[in-house]
Amino acid sequence: MRFFENKLSLLILLFTLPLLFLPKINLIGVQSETAGVRIDDFVLLLIGGLFMLAHALSHQRLYKVEGWMLILTGFGIFSFLCNRFLLEYEYLYMDAKILYAIRLLEYFLFFYIGALASYHVRSSTVIRLLFLWNLLFMTLQKLNLAGAMTVLGYNTDASSRVYGIASFPSEMGLLLNLMFCHMIFDDTSRSRFVNLFASPIVRDFCRKFYLYGLFGLFGIFVVFTGNRISILALFLCFIYRLKQEFSWRSVSSILLMLCLIPVLLNGVFILITKTAAIYERSAGLFSFKNLELATIVWDKIDMKTNPIGNEVISAEQYDASWWMRIHKWIYVLKAYVETPACYLQGLGPGFAWAALDGGLLRILMEYGLIGAFIFWKFFACLARINQQTKWMMIAFLINMIFFDAYLAYKTMSVLLFTCGHAFERKHRALRVQETPLPSFPCTLTTLPN
Repeated sequence: MRFFENKLSLLILLFTLPLLFLPKINLIGVQSETAGVRIDDFVLLLIGGLFMLAHALSHQRLYKVEGWMLILTGFGIFSFLCNRFLLEYEYLYMDAKILYAIRLLEYFLFFYIGALASYHVRSSTVIRLLFLWNLLFMTLQKLNLAGAMTVLGYNTDASSRVYGIASFPSEMGLLLNLMFCHMIFDDTSRSRFVNLFASPIVRDFCRKFYLYGLFGLFGIFVVFTGNRISILALFLCFIYRLKQEFSWRSVSSILLMLCLIPVLLNGVFILITKTAAIYERSAGLFSFKNLELATIVWDKIDMKTNPIGNEVISAEQYDASWWMRIHKWIYVLKAYVETPACYLQGLGPGFAWAALDGGLLRILMEYGLIGAFIFWKFFACLARINQQTKWMMIAFLINMIFFDAYLAYKTMSVLLFTCGHAFERKHRALRVQETPLPSFPCTLTTLPN
């Protein structure tokens, strides 16, 4: 997948790698949309043109992940056109948006950037630097010493829910999940850390403590984002990795687990209860009133009116998060159910506003049964690359329950960068194995005395 000479590839990386570290700043706003025209778009447009030209000239065959990406983009455009047709005959009352159909194609350029970077830099180095960079931003924001670039512009006070370099706290929570999964499954980086110590006893302790330490550090800052689903994803990924490494035959492993697990869990719990952004918002999270609200909204909602700003029920007696989601979810669900012509291709990309706050539901409603299958095949291609990308995708899909993660620029750029990096390293190793060794004639020679 390497198309460029060494100097040109380094020049491309010089302009593209910093995009992973910069906050999203809109140069030109787009009405009613959180994503506008950014400096990133101009850089990616130029680089994307180079990639496509190089790919065409090199006569490279398409890999499955590339094929599914192109199929997904083409199907998104088809779904958009179907939406316009149904809108014309008043079967639907909200229009899809063509930019949502091609947004993933722009994000996919980071897959090629990652593949190109695999010849020059380790993905673990980029992820560690990105984590430290966000750690600095989140610490300053928590102390109210710095603001944040949000979807609505610059926010001078981000201390209640930190943003890091992301556009909103949920995106930052998922970004931390992705970096955590990448780091806990990176045995090379852990070995380098452990080898810094000379004593074998200290090395053994650090090797076992490493996972717990990362969970505690990431747990603190995920709680600071106030994103509840990211806390759950972090915990599940940690438990699986711990299960992989834990040995009942090792006394030190058992003692370390018995000592640290209660401390870490109690620490995270106390931190959650002391964090108003989570604790106060979750007071009515599991109330039966939320189920009652769904039935009331289903009966009363007006399908000819945008539900945002025209909610049929007051939010006073309900969990604010559920109240907001239920109005939007019921609208798209009812629009989908009442329009059988949309079952296969969906309501159209972008039908559900800038955020539906439910990525899995959004994919099914906007792309239909066929589109959901294509998305699944694309995500499966990314998950199969290696164990790191598999668990990054698991954390990604968990967050997708309450967050339109596949439309978030920062999380998709980091995810696709690491997938592209891992993909190219894997296939480069396979190409080396498949290359036959040169054969030389074996002759007996007499050496001189």
